[in-house]
Amino acid sequence: MPDLFQPKAWADGELLNAVAMNRLENGVEAIDNEADDLRDAVTALQAVGGSSRPVPSGPSSSRPSPAIGALYYDTGLSPARVIVGTGSSWTEINGAVIGDPGGGGGPGPGTGTAPVLSSTVTAGGTIGAINLSWTAVTGATYYTVYETESPNGVNGATQLTTTSSTRTPSTARNYEYWVTATVSGVESASSNRIQATLPYTAPGGGGGGGGTGSNPSTFLNINGLGNGTGGWWNLGLGLSSGHIDIDPNALKTYVNSPYYTMNGTSTGVQLQVYMNGGKTSENTKYPRCELREYATGSTSTKASWSGSSGRHIMRGKTKVMHYAPEKCEVVVGQIHDGNDDTLQIRAEASSATGSQTWRLSVNGTEVDDLISGVALGQEVSWEIDLNNGALTVRINGSTAYTGNPGYGSGQYFKVGDYPQQNSTDQSNASTEYSRVELRDLFVSHS
Repeated sequence: MPDLFQPKAWADGELLNAVAMNRLENGVEAIDNEADDLRDAVTALQAVGGSSRPVPSGPSSSRPSPAIGALYYDTGLSPARVIVGTGSSWTEINGAVIGDPGGGGGPGPGTGTAPVLSSTVTAGGTIGAINLSWTAVTGATYYTVYETESPNGVNGATQLTTTSSTRTPSTARNYEYWVTATVSGVESASSNRIQATLPYTAPGGGGGGGGTGSNPSTFLNINGLGNGTGGWWNLGLGLSSGHIDIDPNALKTYVNSPYYTMNGTSTGVQLQVYMNGGKTSENTKYPRCELREYATGSTSTKASWSGSSGRHIMRGKTKVMHYAPEKCEVVVGQIHDGNDDTLQIRAEASSATGSQTWRLSVNGTEVDDLISGVALGQEVSWEIDLNNGALTVRINGSTAYTGNPGYGSGQYFKVGDYPQQNSTDQSNASTEYSRVELRDLFVSHS
């Protein structure tokens, strides 16, 4: 019998006759029916109405109390979808915050009105107290205070109806706080973040940001001095006679004005280097007055940690006080490995007194402008947070950059004054200098 199937069809190199083609069509139809059944099942679970459907549904303004594990099909979201209760708020099924405003016009995480937070640090108790206050948010049922040592909410402060709270931690270290407002069961975006340091020290010791006395290493809480939260370091300093390194033991009592000393008001450590200063090595172009990290608790072993595991944090507050006029750039914070820098936070200006832009470079490539419009002498709070290989850089309490740089072993922190020019390659006078001021230095490895 002749083949009556026209036109002929081919599949995997074989010519299909009418019978084979019909079998193929039947298979496709069966798959399509299964997809229809699955879609109907999902629709039955999520659709509005119907006594047999177990998930309540409706607009965002009608969300019930977000009991732990409760489901709600929110038709006010785009697209409409099932959300889950956590006991205090509604989240996506995967636990992510909901990006849409909800709860009857209340603030949605990431988009709604958030409180504005402020703080003071006072004496009292064993090591002092941190006093927090924030602006009220219209319609807020309660406020939640978060703390770095308790990221799921500070114990006893998770449903505050006031706009203030006093914290009295028992451990001397740097703390960070932020606040959210909950309106109609929906948690707002986070407030700005506030950093505070305990123990408190009276004015002249850094306004609560450093240790006591006029010794810069004690003020920075480094090498076991002060409250010990500033890490362990040596100091590399380019003098006109050549580069010198001040080892961690000697650095405990080292003062060398104008290079490494307290500033005129005893509110920060001044780090300065002249443009004719000695270079660190043959491969280094520029002089520096910069701290190089040592292993925690050690005055003899240089730090060397893995950038792909553990959590490594360095933060501080820096003012750029003076640029040499040619190539106005200074690196204020780094991650380094055995060969080169793997991260730079660098302040740049078009002139020695011009407005600054702070830039971030990762693995030798500029990846982000962190903040712009910074005046000479204006303080910038910065933080480098490397958590199991994931990098977060924060500026003035807000996240400015996230990424996964792929750091390996042999990493360490550096911080201070590392100008990107000298009197040879940029024609700066030998009397020209770079100066920064540093306070609230904090280092943690876990």
